[in-house]
Amino acid sequence: MRVSVRLVLGLAAAVAALALFLWLADFVEDKAAVPFDASVRGWVHAHSSPTLTSFMRQPASRMPT
Repeated sequence: MRVSVRLVLGLAAAVAALALFLWLADFVEDKAAVPFDASVRGWVHAHSSPTLTSFMRQPASRMPT
């Protein structure tokens, strides 16, 4: 049976994505992400403006609930 290169690459990509997801889940579970989240939140709030807030709310208001 001949295995195509696309199949092998697809399988490798799926395994890599799973490994990345598992690493991220472990990172979040250990609460190691809290300092990173706080720094990103601080940066976002430091660069916020009423215009940007209005712009970001547009797509959110169109999403179904």
